[in-house]
Amino acid sequence: MKVKIVPDKQIKGYWGMNPRASKELHKKCPKNTILVAKSASKLMRKRTIAHEKIEYYHMGRRLKYKKAHRIAEAFDRRIK
Repeated sequence: MKVKIVPDKQIKGYWGMNPRASKELHKKCPKNTILVAKSASKLMRKRTIAHEKIEYYHMGRRLKYKKAHRIAEAFDRRIK
């Protein structure tokens, strides 16, 4: 999966977006690409990419966005 840094307005209020979440949230995200907000610091970009990969994986196992997002957030809290 590739990562693309995009203007904040492209993902409107999110630090990052993956293709599976974008579909459920009615946003646009290219296949096999994680979008990350340009304003995010280097550390925040790394954390966002990890978060989006976890979310993407769990949504691929048929979890809805909210459940996959909660799992990714639990991971976020452990690595802070």
